[in-house]
Amino acid sequence: MKKTEITATVRYLSRTYSVESVPCAGEWSGEETRVCENYTVETRETPQGLAVRLTYRHTAQEPLKVQDIAFTGRWANPVRTCVVYGADQTPFRVYNQMCSPARTVRMLPASSASGCDLLPFEDEDGNAGVLGFVTNEHFFSDLTIDTDGAFCAAQNTEGRVLEPGETIESDWFYIGSGKTPDEALGAYMDTLAAYSQLPALPKEVPTGWCTWYYYLDGIREETIRENMQYLSENRSRLPVRIVQIDDGWEGKYGDWEPNAKFPSGMKQLADEIRAEGYIPGIWLCPFTAQLDSEFAKAHPEAMVQKPDGSGPTQAIDPTHPEGARHLRELFRKLSYEWGYRYIKLDYMIAGVQPGVRYDPKVSTLESMRLGLKILRESVTEDTFLLACTSPMTPPMGYCQGMRTSCDIFHDWNALKEVFSRVFKRYFYHQKAYLVDPDCILVRGADEEDGECMRRCVRTPQEIEVFLTAVAASGGILMLSDKLPLLTEERADWLAKLFPNNTRAAVPLDLFESEVPGVLDFGEYGDERVVALINWSDFTREMTVPASCVAGKRYAFEFWEQENYGRVRGALSVAVPAHAARVFRLSNTPRNAAPSLVPAE
Repeated sequence: MKKTEITATVRYLSRTYSVESVPCAGEWSGEETRVCENYTVETRETPQGLAVRLTYRHTAQEPLKVQDIAFTGRWANPVRTCVVYGADQTPFRVYNQMCSPARTVRMLPASSASGCDLLPFEDEDGNAGVLGFVTNEHFFSDLTIDTDGAFCAAQNTEGRVLEPGETIESDWFYIGSGKTPDEALGAYMDTLAAYSQLPALPKEVPTGWCTWYYYLDGIREETIRENMQYLSENRSRLPVRIVQIDDGWEGKYGDWEPNAKFPSGMKQLADEIRAEGYIPGIWLCPFTAQLDSEFAKAHPEAMVQKPDGSGPTQAIDPTHPEGARHLRELFRKLSYEWGYRYIKLDYMIAGVQPGVRYDPKVSTLESMRLGLKILRESVTEDTFLLACTSPMTPPMGYCQGMRTSCDIFHDWNALKEVFSRVFKRYFYHQKAYLVDPDCILVRGADEEDGECMRRCVRTPQEIEVFLTAVAASGGILMLSDKLPLLTEERADWLAKLFPNNTRAAVPLDLFESEVPGVLDFGEYGDERVVALINWSDFTREMTVPASCVAGKRYAFEFWEQENYGRVRGALSVAVPAHAARVFRLSNTPRNAAPSLVPAE
């Protein structure tokens, strides 16, 4: 990486209450530590970029309120396109969570684009770059870049007050490049994994069945037993590993005890699931407690307090000793006593609830990470934690899984909403956590009954797209139909996902499409798999690039089970609206394939 001019700045309110800033600028490269006045700036060269961290020491005699820490500079060339990860905003907090949109932005003259966490872009010479933070321990961040390449990466310090002699430290900021978007994003994630010291992820990507998208909260004990019996009878065709109980088993949020629909208790049900050869899974909202729950009534002081002082919110404060104790005892019960080894953590944005916390020196991100650390330390080593409705960065290192999309709903538009996010966050998979693209639903009206709480209206061709997209995610594979109602044809559709793909396909049109549709799964022994998905409402000519065909002589299309024979160079086909084509390219001809991807 060539020397890069970066200015590190702290903005603050002085005793005259005017906003002031003191920059520390320079040509940074290699491993350096420089002190400028009361700043310490550390720089570290990475294989394809530069990482920078700033520490500021308050040397005056009066308290100082810090507004933000920012890194500014300029990319060498004008910027043409970028991917923006949108923000949810509350007072003092701007964060990117699973439902936030991921948009492809084509830069207009004299324009700029802003997002959170990281900002991948492409310049006018076709070079790819990434701005982002490679540690996420202290503050939420937002990033901006304009057409001319000027950028700013800022961390909102939430008005942190420094007493004389105290310091404040930024997270490590990163700027890097690559010949392709995938190379640049891969280098960014490698740096993030190293700087954040992320632990190894499980080798097995979870597969299972979840109650939510058929029954919603209308579940009962028999719901689990009926579907588990179907799974046991179809184990060879649908070799899932987890049976996960979602919302509807609990009484009050905060107390987390079973309601009257689960008279046998949650330990008994977990024992039954395990006896059938499955891993017991359960859902809850760990950082939330209803104010009339026994916990909140007994310990209102352990809840995040409203900013106006009018009482507690419904968010548990892990910086309070009673809040920490509650979380620790709850998760020991779930994991050690009841025996659940797959725990879905929902509504995690409660952890960034605006308000007053017991420890005023802890930022909302630090508070959330403290809560996650308590959860991780309170469960068995083999318990899998899945974060859902969560900011994207705080769970890194504590949760092995992460939902990277909004919820899947009933129609075609829902698929577009989900996979516009999943495919544009593909690079997190197998590096920060295992990605969860949400559940797969293959039912139609004939496979629904009076218990169905979310009716599906997708066509068979649209379900083929759904199956293709879930496989392309490489992530967690959760079924969520009422399984005993599925026809043989629908069950066979699900069977096409096994053996489940565990690698994230690379979206080759990341900077060209609002919903990527040219997906390179990569090499599987002698075969390479590339999917084309037409998200539009009309037939499109779509192309498997020549670079993917190189070295392969024969093409077989999975959904039509059609042998395309010998191919040379790029392979262009007409893909109908709302349809997918999955090509398995190899050196030997094939006339049939039972699954979407070859076995690893």
